Amino acid sequence: MNPHTTMLQSISSEILAEKKKIFREMTKAALPHLHKLFKLFGNEKAFILLVDADSVVLEYLYAENGSVATYVPDAGDLFSEDSAGTNAIALSLMTDSLSYVQGCEHWLEKYYDIMSVAAPLHVNDGVVGTIALVWLKSAEQNLSLALSLVESTVYGIERESMIQNLLSAQTLVVTQQRMVLDFVDTGLIAISKNGEIRQINQQALTIFHEKGIWEGRGIAELVNSPGNFFDLLCNTPVLEEHDVPVHIGDIYIHVAFSTFIMKANQVDIWMIIRCREFRTVKKLMNKVSHNVAYYSFEDIISEADTMKEPLKLAKLASKATSNVLVTGETGTGKELLVQSIHNGGSRRGKPFVAINCGVVSRELIRSELFGYEGGAFTGAKSTGSMGKFELADGGTLFLDEIGEMPADVQAVLLRVLQTHQVTRVGGKYPIPVDVRVIAATNRDLEQDVRDNFFRGDLYYRLNVLSIILPPLRERGKDIQLLADFFVEKYVEEKDGISIKISPEVYDVFDGYPWPGNIRELENVIHRAILLSEDGIVRRHHLPTNLQAWWNGNKEQKLIYCQADLPKIDDMKAVLVRNALKDFSGNVKKVASYLNLSRGTVYNMMKKYGFDGDTYRDMTRK
Repeated sequence: MNPHTTMLQSISSEILAEKKKIFREMTKAALPHLHKLFKLFGNEKAFILLVDADSVVLEYLYAENGSVATYVPDAGDLFSEDSAGTNAIALSLMTDSLSYVQGCEHWLEKYYDIMSVAAPLHVNDGVVGTIALVWLKSAEQNLSLALSLVESTVYGIERESMIQNLLSAQTLVVTQQRMVLDFVDTGLIAISKNGEIRQINQQALTIFHEKGIWEGRGIAELVNSPGNFFDLLCNTPVLEEHDVPVHIGDIYIHVAFSTFIMKANQVDIWMIIRCREFRTVKKLMNKVSHNVAYYSFEDIISEADTMKEPLKLAKLASKATSNVLVTGETGTGKELLVQSIHNGGSRRGKPFVAINCGVVSRELIRSELFGYEGGAFTGAKSTGSMGKFELADGGTLFLDEIGEMPADVQAVLLRVLQTHQVTRVGGKYPIPVDVRVIAATNRDLEQDVRDNFFRGDLYYRLNVLSIILPPLRERGKDIQLLADFFVEKYVEEKDGISIKISPEVYDVFDGYPWPGNIRELENVIHRAILLSEDGIVRRHHLPTNLQAWWNGNKEQKLIYCQADLPKIDDMKAVLVRNALKDFSGNVKKVASYLNLSRGTVYNMMKKYGFDGDTYRDMTRK
């Protein structure tokens, strides 16, 4: 498709007439809402489209003397991806979700100067069309507000009968016209220049636990926040999901506010305020951030006796709400087990939020976990930010590599676990949270407690139920089961050619000690499949360290003997020492090579008495 084309494909007038006839009832329900949306958002730089499920434009609204007229399509024009390339209408219909495309993200060059938002229309759970709101970038309209308005307009069309019953209580005066205010999960308030509430919908009243008539009263009276809320609006009239703690009864709730300044000629209304309780914002953020658990117990591949007890404990843990501590070497599948625990219990479908305590710097981990208020530190967002605990409210928070958590953060975490409340960095008000914590570590936390590396009180708070995952070398026949599974996973990269593992490779796998555990096995299989020429994985396709181990090369950095396996600490010491030697004491490269955090490498160097400078000096010599 030529991106420089200026003409869209279109259907015949006969087919268009038939489509309009089929779509007549939906058009009848939609047009009043589209007119109201246009009056609220529309100006000479905006237009609205009603499109059917085949991406055919059925109706459009725009100001005929406006500067946007050259961009408005004709009825019958096609906006499918095949016809118009990337655009919000096509994305909305393909993904069945609210979508937007900005400027040069459009495939067609003629639309580089516009912004577009589209949301699908449903009837009986099926997609029958979409609503699109389009405006020139030069109009500088609020994208977040546009997304909310389009989504809410679609809801209004789909719920026409319900809206008709609520019109008297949920309308907004805009340029002397009454507008529907019943927006899904969205509170809307219109205020005058002096802060007087002109109109407020039921959702806003619900957020602030209020009822009755509020028109004519002050906005600061409704929004009881630290400082005067109206002063905030006057000093910062343009807000975008601005977090404000609001005092309601004996508690504070966090509300996200966005604002939209009306045009100068609309003297009765100065500003429209959108407000959403942060639990609604959390749902959107978790959806966008993919804070979900994907795996269940059915995804765990194991027939080994050594896995029976851990799996039994994990299934018991899934039916409870207590904290859990999962211990195991790196690469043993701790997160897979933790996700299975989450999905096996009552919190299934709720947020699953994970954070690796070993990869977040000690300066940032506190704000990552507990959130922060605006201006809490240099570089902080002016609106503040929720932490992992708030995002995980109602669900599970997975704290991976908990042993790497700094001591000062351990103290704060203990307090949160005791009180079930979190206070943001720079904040004054505790926020109630309902979070189940599951922690994981590859360290001996009991020894760390004895060595004063980890708080004993926090350890016992986390270790209500302890699950120890065995290393891969202790899982017997699981090694071959997992190897076969990874073959099936990566065989598509060989264009569907059947891949088999030779008996000689299985012999290596059964004896090799697998210091990297399942993760190492997966990488070995992936590499071997790529190198295989005839569909058979042979010994020479394996990495050099496995071949060296098999050949008994004592000079290689991985030297093990199944009959006389050294202790785990000795194995770790050998790995770290040889890696330091190979990378001339560069801890960052050592950490990347061993798939560990730098903090873990430094702790191991301290534990085993290794000095990085020694290995750098060896290189210089």
